[in-house]
Amino acid sequence: VGHFSIQKAATLLGLGEEFCVGPRPAGTGQLREEVAREEHRAAEDQEQQHDQQRGTALAACFFGEGAVAEGEFHESMNLAALWGLPVLFLCENNLYAMGTALERHQAQTNIQAKAAGYGMQSDVVDGMDVAAVEEAARQAMDIVRTGRPMLLEARTYRFRAHSMYDAELYRAKTEVEEW
Repeated sequence: VGHFSIQKAATLLGLGEEFCVGPRPAGTGQLREEVAREEHRAAEDQEQQHDQQRGTALAACFFGEGAVAEGEFHESMNLAALWGLPVLFLCENNLYAMGTALERHQAQTNIQAKAAGYGMQSDVVDGMDVAAVEEAARQAMDIVRTGRPMLLEARTYRFRAHSMYDAELYRAKTEVEEW
């Protein structure tokens, strides 16, 4: 029973004969062919759905500049570029990751420039101008809908504390007034 279970699991997973122990049960080859046919049909269906959605569907990922210090940011950008996924990465850069200024946690403070490392198109927009953000987002979505991911950096400012417990000791009052 144990050998048969291992062999059946290996066959279903497509691991090959080297994982099979003992004599092969009758009909395993036919089962393997049926599984392969089903996988092929499912892949064709998925590809057809993808083709139908290309040009309309996209994913939008919103995050603050503090997230660019995380591995998930780089992994997501890399895979979106590698696989040609229709993803709009929109970074709301308000200059502070909680209480840490951007220049204190990033060697490259131009978030837009990070897209170049993944061969991805990018743009910057004045995040304080609602009409400019809408126009830049529409243009970015047109690019993304062709199957190319894009990074859009909206440069803005956070006027309030990060939370009600934030004493805002990390920035001068004059800085807030300048904005």
